[in-house]
Amino acid sequence: MKLVDLSLEIFEGMPVYPSHQRTVIYSVKDHKETSISNGPGTEWSSATCGILMSDHGPTHMDAQCHVDPDPNAMSIEQYPLDELYTEAICLDVSHIKGGAFITKPDLEEALQKAGLVIKEGDAVLIYTSHSVFYPEFETYLYNYPGLDGEATQWLYDMGARNVGIDGPSIDSSNQMKLKQYPAHIVCRHTHLKNIENMGNLGAVAGKRFHLAVFTLKLRGATGSPVRPVAFVNED
Repeated sequence: MKLVDLSLEIFEGMPVYPSHQRTVIYSVKDHKETSISNGPGTEWSSATCGILMSDHGPTHMDAQCHVDPDPNAMSIEQYPLDELYTEAICLDVSHIKGGAFITKPDLEEALQKAGLVIKEGDAVLIYTSHSVFYPEFETYLYNYPGLDGEATQWLYDMGARNVGIDGPSIDSSNQMKLKQYPAHIVCRHTHLKNIENMGNLGAVAGKRFHLAVFTLKLRGATGSPVRPVAFVNED
C-alpha cells in the first residue's frame, strides 16, 4: 500500500481565490525571547506561530452551507467520518485548456480510457494538471478549466458523492466573469461534496484507490483545509 499526498503546500503569499482571506503565517514567540536557564543542562525555549487563512484558502473541502443559504445546511464539522474516507477514482482530462469547460463526453472518454467505473459513494477526482501553476499567482487563479453543469450532474447521477479538482474551483475560471457557477449550483441541489486546490493528481490518474479527506472540526465553518491522502495498492 502506497500513501500519496494530494494536497498543496500552505504558505504566506500562496494563491487564494479572489475576495477570500489571504494566508498569513506569523511568529507569536521565538526561541530568543522565551529562553530560560536555571543552570547547565536546564536550558529551554519554545516557538509558536499564528495562522490567519480562509476556510477556502488552501486545499480544502466545501461544506453545504458554503453554497446553500438554508439555515439547516450542514457546516463542515457536521460531516461524518465515513463520508470522508471512501473509495475513489481519478480521471485524466489534462488535455483541456485553462478557461474551458470539462464536459460529460470528456469524462466519459476519460473513464473509458482508464477502464474504470463510478460506484455509488465514490469520490471522483479530476486531473487537469493545473496545480503545476500553483506558484504562478496570476495563471493559477485566473485561467483554469472546470466542470460544466451537465458533467457535474452526471457525476452525481453515476454515484459520485464527492468530486475533487487540482484547481482553485470545480467551476471554470470563466465563471468569475459570468457569475453563474453551474458546478457549484449542482452541488447545492444534490449535496455533492467537493474538494478544491488539490495537488499531485497525476500520481493517481487512471487508478482506483481509497481516499481519506478528513476535515477540521471548525464549528459553523463553510469549509475546511484538508490534506487528502490516497491509499494506492502497488500490485
